[in-house]
Amino acid sequence: SACYPESAIKIGSNPPEKNPGTDGDLGPAGIWPGVDCTDPGPYNGAYSKGNPFPLYVTAKYCSSLKQWRVTYSAYYVHDGVMSEGHRHDWESATVVWKDNGDNLWQRNALILSQHSGHAIYGWGDINSVDGEGDVRDESTGAYKAHPKVYVGFFKHPGFINRDTHLLTLDLTPAQRGSEYRSNDWYYIPTPGDLKPGSVIGDWNAPNNIWNYGHANSSPFNINGGKNGARDICDFAGSGDDV
Repeated sequence: SACYPESAIKIGSNPPEKNPGTDGDLGPAGIWPGVDCTDPGPYNGAYSKGNPFPLYVTAKYCSSLKQWRVTYSAYYVHDGVMSEGHRHDWESATVVWKDNGDNLWQRNALILSQHSGHAIYGWGDINSVDGEGDVRDESTGAYKAHPKVYVGFFKHPGFINRDTHLLTLDLTPAQRGSEYRSNDWYYIPTPGDLKPGSVIGDWNAPNNIWNYGHANSSPFNINGGKNGARDICDFAGSGDDV
């Protein structure tokens, strides 16, 4: 299986500091999906309920777009495979809210991180669920409360549908959309799983205690800290119209 999300903060650290991440048993050249990652939970076939994990939440009003964007960031201890992998990985799903004209804000779109870029989908084009009762529903156009995000096997890009026909590492634009992703495990975060993005500290703090290396899209960086990351309001996908 792919790596499973876990805490971005080293358990028991006081003062808090980043999870040290892993390189796999053989160092960077030994990285393999699922190796040295946290346990996702018992596997009981498709849609096995996974173990809880934290999501780091950052909300920002994008005045030029007249949108509220709420980003949910997940942390993995590593990504990729062999020489294409690296210690640490941050991925995100951003819900775009727009005013319908009556000062009533509605979910308008979903932005998913995909390697160094993003893909944008209209809310009506995604799988969405209200809770445990419809988690197996893979239809689109339901306009329910929570987006269903399928995670790529190798480098954890987010997708809006399942694709298990080809086990490939999505490295080039021509391959985008073909990375293997399944419905083996699922998890619907509870309010207790949601953590403010501000608990992840300043990337530039002394001793690299919040520097996640190649994984530069930490909650600090996407909320104005930058360090090579895109700001939440700059998340955009090529050719998408939201």
